[in-house]
Parts: sequence; C-alpha cells; structure tokens
Amino acid sequence: MLTNTEMWLWLSCTRLASAKIYKLYEMFESVENIYTLSESTMRMTGFLTNADINKLNDKSTEEAQRIYDSIQNNNIKIITIDSPDYPESLRNLSDPPCVLYIKGKFIDLNRYASISIVGSRRPTQYGAYSAEYIAREVAKKGYIIISGLADGIDSFAHTGALMAEMPTVAVLGCGIDKVYPASNTNLATKIVKDGMLISEYPPGTPPAKHRFPERNRIIAALSLATAVIEANENSGSLITSKLALELGKDIFALPGNITSPRSKGTNCLIRDGAYIITDPDDISTLYEERYKDFLYKKETDTLTVNKALVNSINSFDSNNISQSIFDLLETGNKDFDTLCQELSLSSAELSAILLGLEIEGKIIQYALNVYGLKM
Repeated sequence: MLTNTEMWLWLSCTRLASAKIYKLYEMFESVENIYTLSESTMRMTGFLTNADINKLNDKSTEEAQRIYDSIQNNNIKIITIDSPDYPESLRNLSDPPCVLYIKGKFIDLNRYASISIVGSRRPTQYGAYSAEYIAREVAKKGYIIISGLADGIDSFAHTGALMAEMPTVAVLGCGIDKVYPASNTNLATKIVKDGMLISEYPPGTPPAKHRFPERNRIIAALSLATAVIEANENSGSLITSKLALELGKDIFALPGNITSPRSKGTNCLIRDGAYIITDPDDISTLYEERYKDFLYKKETDTLTVNKALVNSINSFDSNNISQSIFDLLETGNKDFDTLCQELSLSSAELSAILLGLEIEGKIIQYALNVYGLKM
C-alpha cells in the first residue's frame, strides 16, 4: 500500500497540469481517491483529455519511488498540498503546486509575514546596494525575505537578509538538488543553515527557460508584497509583479534614473500606482500593526515553538506512544510521514513526542525528518 506522500509523488509524475491536479483534489478531496478513480469517473469530470486519462490510468510508481528514495538520502523535506504545513497563500493560485520540495531549516510560511524582493540579473551598483540594504533592514523588522536565487538583485536580497542574521527563502526554477546559477552555490549553502530552498520540481530537474516564470508565481503568492528593485521593460521581475497584483498583493518599486533602461520598468510601476520605496520603512511599517504577531523573532522563536510543543506533550499520555516509537525504530530508521501513519498521530502530536525524546537523548534525527534510536 502506497503512503500518502508516495501517491502525491505518483500524481506529480503523471505530468498532469497543476491546475488540473488541483481541480481533481478539490473534486475528490484526497489523493487516494484520485489514485483509485475509474476511467468512467475520469471522463465525467469534463476537463480531462484522453491523454490525461491515459496518464492517470498508468499506476506505475517506479519514478515516484526513485524520487522518494532520493529525498530520503539527501535531507529533503516534502510538503504535499493536503499537509497542514502547506503555505495557504499558494491555494490562491489557479495552478498551485501539489508537491513542494524543501531543503534547509523549515520555515512555516503560514506563521510568518514575508516580502518578496526581485529585480534585474544585471543591476547597477545603485540597484545592488539598494536590494541588499532594503532586504537587511526589512528582515531586521521580522519579515522573511523571499527571492529566486538568481544572479543580481535576487542574490543581493538573500545576502541582505543573511547580513541581518535572519532566515531567507529561495524559490528555485529547477530541482532542489541543483543550484542555478552554479556561482550561487555558496550562497545556497548559507541560506539552508537558517532558511530554506523551495522547489516544485523533483530532484534532478534541470533549469529550463519555461520553469522560471512558473517559479515566479510561487514567489508572488508566498508574500504580502513584492518589491521590484531594478527592471527593464521586458524583465521577468515585471511578470512576478503582475502575478502578485493579480493575487491582490501590494507592489513596491524603487525609483531610478529616468535615463537608465534598468529603471524603466520600476519607474513605470510607480507611475501606474505601485508604492514608492524611499526607505526600507516604507515596506515594513505598512504591515507593522496588522501583522505584528506574524513577525519572526530569531532569539525567541525556538522558545515559543518549544513551549507550544511542551503543552502538546502534556495534553496526552506519551508513554505508550514513546514505546511504540522505540518498537518501530528497532527495525530501522523511519521518516516522519511513516511514523505519523503507523502511529495514527497528527503532525503536531508526533513532533511534540519526538522533540521530547530527542531532548532526553533517546532518539536522534539522522537526516532531515529521518529518526532512529541513539546508539
């Protein structure tokens, strides 16, 4: 019997369009129901083509199993669209990704306010400095900085957040095990220490031109607002801002020299009604009161989470569950999803028990979300 995660991987491997997968999920309410659909029911949906139906009728899980094995061996976390960890803001997309691959320290984007910063891959010195400065100051106020790990403005935005000693999130247009461009490998390594890399593409997926606009919709959806630092008239950053605007998000733009092609796009955004950035506070103060409970506080965040988990531990008898965990781990290391399924626990309940056992030194997390007995 396939696990829930394995079925979602199978569904993503069908290469069915994300919008159609989401329609199926809304219609049939679980991936298991989708997996067991009869051909007659598929035809009754009204939007599946013969090619789509042939894909769904192929129940081969070989590729899905290969991906599953790869993530287990490479410290990669999977979040599926039915998970409580899935970013709710992505559901506003017509084609939300059904699976997200994450590497690094998981940041629950449902808990924290975030700002996207995008712009030219070939910025001026003014643009580069501004991106780093704005990202650093906005991050200091507790906002998670999101960008795309591209050359130029993206890189300076991530760097600014790291300079503030705050986590940052990079959304990739390739597999989570690849860094594009390769020159940003060191930056990616720094990001995963306290932040995370996100991709909707399975490990091994190479970068491709069409994947970057797809990536941009995720950047736009994840944040309260998108700040465009420098962009020419045909920049991909303007695509991101257009997507954000369609989602009802705010747009900020940095004014620039009217004779500079790299400021043409941002100046046009301001002319058309975008918020003008004259200071990083122009961004942070707009949301300060409304989202004050969603700001990331690095020095207290772990204590807050641990207190919640301790309360969860005290809410039910953990002794029998702990023994069941030991019994399962006696047979070998287990991933988080498997433990949840075997023990019939919620993610919150299992997290609480595992944290307690780790603190007591009885188990150890050998890889991201893979647990075993401490030898």
